[in-house]
Amino acid sequence: MRRRNAVGLAIRPELKQFMVAGGEEGTKLLNSTELVTLSGEVTMGPEMPLPLMNQCLIHFNDSHAFMAGGALQILSSESSDKTFLFNYETKEWTDGPVLEHPICSHSCAVNPFFNDPGIVFVVGGRMSAGFNWKTDVYLDYPEACYIDPPEAGFECKILKQLRLPVSIRDTFLFARKAPNSLLFAGGNNLDFDEELGIYEIECKQSTDCKTMSDLSGWTKMPTELTFPTRGATILIPDFMTTCSPKSQPEVDGSTEEISCNSGVNLILVLAGCLIVFVTIVLTYHFMKTRRASLEYQVYV
Repeated sequence: MRRRNAVGLAIRPELKQFMVAGGEEGTKLLNSTELVTLSGEVTMGPEMPLPLMNQCLIHFNDSHAFMAGGALQILSSESSDKTFLFNYETKEWTDGPVLEHPICSHSCAVNPFFNDPGIVFVVGGRMSAGFNWKTDVYLDYPEACYIDPPEAGFECKILKQLRLPVSIRDTFLFARKAPNSLLFAGGNNLDFDEELGIYEIECKQSTDCKTMSDLSGWTKMPTELTFPTRGATILIPDFMTTCSPKSQPEVDGSTEEISCNSGVNLILVLAGCLIVFVTIVLTYHFMKTRRASLEYQVYV
């Protein structure tokens, strides 16, 4: 597996496989992809339509992955407003709907509301990919990309009624069911401070939402993160935890006792290494840029 950071990462649960796409290798931006299994097998996947880093990549449905945005150059102000769909069967990338703004360092999740998994939420991020965060334009309004079925619009729309409570990048976003809600946590805010808050949107009423207007605004949950985190998200599917029943279910229908062994496996090790590597590289680049800036000021 190539050493890369700031990649897109999508888990395909039914195959116990995940896809790593794009990223940065030294001073080179990549358009390559790799498919990694839990057994450690790594195969090269098809090239992306263009080199990207800090894009979002998610498992969209049983037939496609979805990728959006991303930085077009290393340490530059250029980001992409394009989205793409990857067909698992044909191994081909096709154009998705265009985002209303170019974006990088954002997060994506499949819509958990009103029984419509054909929508992807794009949350957080910024318009440039450089290290001058004080002049960055943060995107405070999430977008909803309508993808499946195509007749639903096949477009991305800004959701002004769901303005984020904080300007955030490198956050992680995840959808949950029962109850249906969308949450984001972690990342860096506009002052580059770590964000420990966890924010959630859900249906205004206890019943299922019917449209976007039925969603509540973002609310801060009473629980916060214990440690700051940013830049990577791993959602744990069932196959990553080994569970075996200690006893058979009782005749009266009582719940069986389950013993779970959540030992570290390959995918968690790789994810942990990826997070550490990204942190080290970003810190190195920041210190190098800051040192060069200070030396220039002293010289002038």
